[in-house]
Amino acid sequence: MPFRGENITPQESEYLASMFASEFVSRGYTLVTRTSAFKETLAEMHFQKDISTANIAEFGKLVGADYVLVGNIDYVFGKMAMTAQVISVEKATILASATEDIRDISDINQDIAAKMVKKIVLDMSILVN
Repeated sequence: MPFRGENITPQESEYLASMFASEFVSRGYTLVTRTSAFKETLAEMHFQKDISTANIAEFGKLVGADYVLVGNIDYVFGKMAMTAQVISVEKATILASATEDIRDISDINQDIAAKMVKKIVLDMSILVN
C-alpha cells in the first residue's frame, strides 16, 4: 500500500512503497499487486485517510494477499519517524514493524528501507515459524 503521512506527496508515497517492495522482492517475497491496483481497490472500498488494521486485512483479502505492508511518516514533537508494519490478513493484526527516525523525507534511501525490511523479516520469521 502507499505510505501515508501529513505533508507527504503522492509521488513520495509511491516511491517509498516501491522502495520497500523491491527490498522484500530481493529477499524472495512475492508481491501480489502494485500501487495502481491498490488505488482502485481502496477507492472501491471507500477508504478514508485513517485506515484501521481490520480494513487493511479486508483490503488484503480482496487482492489475494496473506500480508499487507503499510507505512506512515509521522511528525511528533518536532521529529519525523517512518514506520513500516506488516499486517496479517488472516488475523487482522500487526505481525511485525520497524521504525526509523529521519530528519526529513529526503533522508529516506534504500539503506534505510533495507534496514527496516531486515528487521521486519526477522520478526516475521520468529512469529511465523
